[in-house]
Amino acid sequence: MESNVEASQKTGPYVSKVQVKAKFWSKVELGDKRLSDVEFLVISNKGRPIVGRKTAMQLGVLAIRVPESEVNLVEDKIGKLTNHSFKLHLKPDAKFVGQPCRCVPYNLCSKVEEKPTELEDMDIIERVE
Repeated sequence: MESNVEASQKTGPYVSKVQVKAKFWSKVELGDKRLSDVEFLVISNKGRPIVGRKTAMQLGVLAIRVPESEVNLVEDKIGKLTNHSFKLHLKPDAKFVGQPCRCVPYNLCSKVEEKPTELEDMDIIERVE
């Protein structure tokens, strides 16, 4: 057992100081899973044993997955809010402020021309006649 650890080490999600007596590495087996060099900290006060997220995932005890009902929320496209209306509250005495158009750099002209079509295909904007 190796005990070359600081007397008080900040551990855990709340970064509170814990008196660490010793630190050691060991092999861990759970079912058919085997891990080597898993770090263990021995603390001076009483508490429940904690296995870190990385070790728990390697052992197969912890699996983080997206629920089946939420799969459609995680896609590569932008979502669209339908059946919802809202009202913009504008000051009645507000004045329009116009700004001159900026010149598009020559190397970006093709991308700027493609963007309205891309946004229309994604149903973000629509053509107004």
